[in-house]
Amino acid sequence: MQVFQNKISNTTLDIFRKHHEMFANDEALNEKHYGAGEVKTLIKKGTLAYEEIIKICNNHFSEDVRMYAAYQRQVAPTELHVDSNDDDDSPSHTICIPMHTDPRIGSVIFKEKFQTNEDFRSFLQDFPYESRKKLSNISERYDLGHTAYNYKNNDRLADFLQLDGAFEYKLGDYMLFEADQLHSSIDFRSYPEYEYKDLVQIHITVKK
Repeated sequence: MQVFQNKISNTTLDIFRKHHEMFANDEALNEKHYGAGEVKTLIKKGTLAYEEIIKICNNHFSEDVRMYAAYQRQVAPTELHVDSNDDDDSPSHTICIPMHTDPRIGSVIFKEKFQTNEDFRSFLQDFPYESRKKLSNISERYDLGHTAYNYKNNDRLADFLQLDGAFEYKLGDYMLFEADQLHSSIDFRSYPEYEYKDLVQIHITVKK
């Protein structure tokens, strides 16, 4: 996990906002994930927003990578998961660009890696809470009440994992991490000013 501070200009953020305003009601450019509580407005070639995506990715990757980019509006936090999968074009890296400034919201990233979310669920099903020691108190620092826990004593799985870091939302910053790293949103629903949370997310696939 890497955090890059003050790298996204206000001009770029405005381009992302205008892209969402222009295409949020275009059914062909919106993916609705009801289970995850989010709508992804795709950022495609030929738009100003895509040109900004290219500029950001070129800071880290060669020009021949494959990219999937979207402006995401989330009405619920994402649970612990990975972005990678079994497909040949599975993402290798993820970039998150916040569209808010608020240290109470963001994401937590862990060092544990899984190729698929099915692999993680198998790990979770057999996780030996009783014989493991907590490695952090991350669930006390941030609201992770929506994430996996031990039903016997309400211990949060997150406290037993190897913490890579927490990314607190700040306009102008962005985060880069490996797509197979376990991660989760911080729950923002307890703050009445947030009916939703916005971010721009890029999935990068480095060609093999």
